[in-house]
Amino acid sequence: MSSIVIESLAVKYEKIKKGIGGIMGGKVLDYEAKTIFMSGMEEGRQEGMKNGMVYAYYEMNLQTNEIARKVNLTEEEVLEIIRKKDM
Repeated sequence: MSSIVIESLAVKYEKIKKGIGGIMGGKVLDYEAKTIFMSGMEEGRQEGMKNGMVYAYYEMNLQTNEIARKVNLTEEEVLEIIRKKDM
C-alpha cells in the first residue's frame, strides 16, 4: 500500500521515491517490547512442553523420581507441577 502512495506522490522525483521507499518499505522493526514479548512467548512454550511431559509421564503412573529424571527437573519441581494440575 505504501508503495502506491509513494508512486503517486513522487512521480517526477526518482531519488525521493527511493529514499521514502527505503523508510516506508515495510522493513520489520525490532524494538524492546517486541523482543521481551517474543522471549516470553518462547519461555511459555518451553514451560508448557515441560509441563505436558510431566503430565503424560504422571498419567503413565511413573514415580516422581523417574519423571524428574526424564524431564531434567528436581522431584520437588515435578510434585509442584502435578499439584497445580490437580487444583
